[in-house]
Amino acid sequence: MVSPLVGYIPLSGKHMDEQFKDLQKQHGDIYLWRMGTQVMVFLHSYQLSKKPSAVVLFSTVRRRKCSDLWSLLLMVRNPVCNWKQRQHLHTNRRFSLRQLRDQGMGKSSLVSAIQKQARELVEALKGQASKPERIPRDLRVAVINIIWHMVANLIDGYLLDIEASKDDPDTIRTERDLCILILDLFFAGSETTVGTLAFMFFYLANHPEVQRKFQAEIDEVLPKGTLATLEDRSRMPFTEAVIHEVLRVSSLASLGIPHVAVRDTTLGGYLLPKGTIVWTAALTMHHDPRFWNDPEKFMPERWLDDQGKFATKKEGFLPFGVGKRVCVGESLVRMELFIISTAIFQSLSVSPPPGSKVDVSPVPGNPFIKTPRQEKVCFTIRE
Repeated sequence: MVSPLVGYIPLSGKHMDEQFKDLQKQHGDIYLWRMGTQVMVFLHSYQLSKKPSAVVLFSTVRRRKCSDLWSLLLMVRNPVCNWKQRQHLHTNRRFSLRQLRDQGMGKSSLVSAIQKQARELVEALKGQASKPERIPRDLRVAVINIIWHMVANLIDGYLLDIEASKDDPDTIRTERDLCILILDLFFAGSETTVGTLAFMFFYLANHPEVQRKFQAEIDEVLPKGTLATLEDRSRMPFTEAVIHEVLRVSSLASLGIPHVAVRDTTLGGYLLPKGTIVWTAALTMHHDPRFWNDPEKFMPERWLDDQGKFATKKEGFLPFGVGKRVCVGESLVRMELFIISTAIFQSLSVSPPPGSKVDVSPVPGNPFIKTPRQEKVCFTIRE
């Protein structure tokens, strides 16, 4: 329904994912959705999503005190406020990347911490083996412990920066910003990894033939009891294929992170006024037949070339966002998924409860984050 006062109101009763697909079929790869006075543009084109150089990632909107999200987003129309928030964003992002890299993100120095948590998680899963149970909270605890391993030193570094610049009237570092930065890292880092691993358990439970092939590669490359390191990734193409296929079909951040036009610009032949919110519909791209054969099928083989090697880059694949400011924790998430998943399926197998299938559809009601359901699965210890 379209109201002249509040704009487009989705009342079809369909899940938002389906409504976005319907809107794409009706209006094409770029369309406008007005909600109140806020103008939003949705992109369903991989090519268009790579072009918006005039938009900037706007993940710091909740820094401002305001009644709701749209009021926060509207503040970007104030040039002074916009410049300050952009400066906060850029400096905090650079600081985060520098600190996390120093602490080992994307490097082998973090591997032992992830392996430790993987071992403890495997033992927890063994404790509920041979009976239908929900994924234990130990999965979330393991992921949060890994983040804490890195964040503790980040906090020290940030506080030292605050102390060093306390007499600078132009300083942009505050303890409040530090709290927001830490919350961002914990929320983004934990939800992505926990959700993706849960979806992996569900999909592999429903596809035992894929699971067996996955485990065969683990057994071939990793001696029994030996956990994976980053050096093993190049020798485990099917493992990489499974991880990437789970990222594709699950599409946790189905609309990515909103960007905002910082000035009047054009995109796809359309004018985007300054302040327009731009969403990248990653979910529909991940299921777009223009990029994927049989997109609704769970088929890790699509990630392998004719020689069985992993195809590292594919058009239509944006699990961690787009542009210069993709997810700051992408390297960490990839490390966790690789090491934890291989540790679990080296020791365990997973299946649906007898006589049933696992529901891999997300919890309904949230168009922005696809959360796995609290489904029960059966883990069994491999001999």
